[in-house]
Amino acid sequence: MLEITFSEIADGWAVMALDLGRTRLSLHLSWETELFSDLADLALAMLKSQPTQMLEFTNEHELFKMTGMRQSDGLYLVRADQWEPYFDSMQGRTMTESWELAGVEPWQFGFQLWSELARVKSMPGVLHWRNDEEGCLPEGRFNKARNAKIAELEQALMG
Repeated sequence: MLEITFSEIADGWAVMALDLGRTRLSLHLSWETELFSDLADLALAMLKSQPTQMLEFTNEHELFKMTGMRQSDGLYLVRADQWEPYFDSMQGRTMTESWELAGVEPWQFGFQLWSELARVKSMPGVLHWRNDEEGCLPEGRFNKARNAKIAELEQALMG
């Protein structure tokens, strides 16, 4: 089962545990991407049976690409690739590692992720995830958009 959990969340940084069955990664991630909303988009795409959905996140040294690919049985193959160096164009980057997990059930993954996002969304480190004072206010644009995406995921799970 694919599982994502967060710990050590500070303004602009978080540790994300990515459990891909036999492989468990602990990634220190940066505010450079809107990680929480992008993960919700991945779960939503899987719940809507979209063929492919990809998101990117970074620790500012490496770029990580996570892709969900729908299989013929309706389950998903989820692949995580690590690329270096982060600040080069894709032509200058090299994929250094890759991990994948087959048989990911969209509802199980969506529910686990929604539970985790609901748990962390009001933490100070998440509220101040982006380095923008106005957007980081509890009613700021980043938090409104993130909360709306989490609510959309919840609605999709409720059917």
